[in-house]
Amino acid sequence: MEHEYLTINFIHSKNRESMIRNFYLSFFLCLLLLNACKKDEQKSPTSKVISMDYDTSSNNTGPTTFFDYDNQGRIIAYLTKNEQSQSLERIISVTFEKNKITVTRFPDSSSPTHSFSKLDNQGRIIESEVPGRGFSVFFNYNNDGYLSKFYYKNGIENYTTITWDGPRIKKLFSAAVGHESDGKNATVTYLNEQSDNIPLNAMLMNSVLLGQQITNEGFISEFLGKKPAYLMERIDISYVNGYRDEYISFKYEKDEKGRISKLTRFHSGSNFTYVFTFHYE
Repeated sequence: MEHEYLTINFIHSKNRESMIRNFYLSFFLCLLLLNACKKDEQKSPTSKVISMDYDTSSNNTGPTTFFDYDNQGRIIAYLTKNEQSQSLERIISVTFEKNKITVTRFPDSSSPTHSFSKLDNQGRIIESEVPGRGFSVFFNYNNDGYLSKFYYKNGIENYTTITWDGPRIKKLFSAAVGHESDGKNATVTYLNEQSDNIPLNAMLMNSVLLGQQITNEGFISEFLGKKPAYLMERIDISYVNGYRDEYISFKYEKDEKGRISKLTRFHSGSNFTYVFTFHYE
């Protein structure tokens, strides 16, 4: 397959490996619709993903997550099976309004909790609450409709600026204000292929955008303006301060219909592997 390249910078975090691990263990929160395309690109055939399983290199197998969609193709509920009754129970609910998105969680032993995202008049998120953290992330867009910056202040302001080359991300720079020398550079190799697998695309996009851990609600990526739609193959990372080099790799398997049925993600920094298996309707 033909390869394309983009450059990304992230801020260094001492808790980065645990943050990434926690995010992927709760990956069923993710939703992403990537819609930029070109006529000569390959596109994997797909239908709706109705459920997803994951496993890890430490044999930590997560419960199967089931997805419910509305008539616009947006995921509106995440469900798991009750171990005793085997019935499906809603664990996440997403409600869409004209200028607001509400996410409701249903913990096992406590009352439901809510978080909100504000939309502009073009349906793009301009502010999103970070659940349980007590602050919000703010989003800016360029004249072409692409996400150009997101930032939050939690004691110190952290920001990411994004440069685009048409429908492709060219580079990102992420830092805490006054601590730019603690950032890191990453070069991403991606394939000239697209997929309509919403949970898969969410995980790939969040591998880039969640370098800042702006939120663990990956679904918001659907509403962050225009986006690239390519399958990543590898992210090579080097720290500005020379801390170390590392990489994240992505490998794909397809079913008999040519749909992506399995994704294996390996992170050399934590020596940790995640395997996601997708089931279609």
